[in-house]
Amino acid sequence: MANRIVFLTPKHLQKFIQDAESGTVYKNLAIMGVHDEDGERQLSEPPAAREELTSLLTKAFTTLAKGAGNPLGIVALRTHAEGRPKHQIQIKSELEERSTMKSTWQCTNDTFFVTMQSLATAKLQIQSLNLFNDTDMKLFALASDQLNLIDWDRPDIAHVLATVTSLNTNISTRAFAFKDRGEDWEEVGDTDWLERVTDWTAPQIRAEAENENNFTGLARLVQKCPRLQDFAYQFLGIPLPGLPDLKGFQFPNWKILQYVSELPSLPKLNRLTLRFQHTKESIVLNLLKRTRPGGLFIGPMWLDPGKFKPIFEFCSSPESNMQKLEVRAPLYQMGPEERGQIHFQRQPYDEDAECCAHLRREGEAVRRPIHFHSDPQTFIEVGTSFCNLLLSNSGAFDDSQAHTF
Repeated sequence: MANRIVFLTPKHLQKFIQDAESGTVYKNLAIMGVHDEDGERQLSEPPAAREELTSLLTKAFTTLAKGAGNPLGIVALRTHAEGRPKHQIQIKSELEERSTMKSTWQCTNDTFFVTMQSLATAKLQIQSLNLFNDTDMKLFALASDQLNLIDWDRPDIAHVLATVTSLNTNISTRAFAFKDRGEDWEEVGDTDWLERVTDWTAPQIRAEAENENNFTGLARLVQKCPRLQDFAYQFLGIPLPGLPDLKGFQFPNWKILQYVSELPSLPKLNRLTLRFQHTKESIVLNLLKRTRPGGLFIGPMWLDPGKFKPIFEFCSSPESNMQKLEVRAPLYQMGPEERGQIHFQRQPYDEDAECCAHLRREGEAVRRPIHFHSDPQTFIEVGTSFCNLLLSNSGAFDDSQAHTF
């Protein structure tokens, strides 16, 4: 069984159809959306409409659905800028530049829609779905409002997801502003601190940002995965446009996880991963108690309101059934009491205690009490420019940085 990268262009899809019809059996597929970086790169072939791409991909998937490779293993969604290396993480400044391009976000949306529609029409089942949740896709998430463009109540969607045991997601704030590539951007309006422009007014953005359709899609997707064992949810906070009337207003992304935690039924999980979350203690604790994950991987995370103490007490209790715990800094408590960054230590805190912002435990060590304190001197407010810089710089976790306190 083979692995394959499938580029969403007519030429590549025609070749994919031919190979599928020749009897090639695939184990894992990476579906790669292609964009031109807002016209800065020349595409190898003219861009195609969603309808054409969906028709071609559906034809290939229909052939695979009739073969020995149904269900597929992993279907991973990715985006690719024409002319750039496919498997090379670019430097931070290039990533930030590309992540604010309109073509990037349109490509992400199209890749998601075309893939899900094609899977459903072909009735091709999968075991693992990855929505842009790879290290080099961190800044290229799926905007939260796009999830509800799929009709999750369709019987063919339920059929596709019935075999899913692993769901890895990278969801972002709805995008309201992009880099402007025109020469007359001054006529549209001044750029913000990210050199973006928007056609939206502040009242329009507030109304759209608070629309419940932004928050319910992930829960509806999870609900359609009854065999789910591993769930990863990473959030990418895109700053809202720098309009004066939006000062202090934050996209309420915590609602996304709240809807998941309040689903009528949730499976017991082998693994739960929550990254880059601005959420509430009650939401996290409710999700842990309902899914009882064997392994928990959290952080960076801001709790507002709430404290980490009840969460860690549950993790170390026999009730949790947890066998592995990994905490990646930074963790922050936002409330007026014990406000600050979480630091772990071997024993109850004193001035000479050895501290670490990361924690890793496994096996019986998970049952030991977790000692920590909050340090207000290292507190960073969520949504600030330094916070955004911190999150974009948070790379792969290095086990050597974590203490086994």
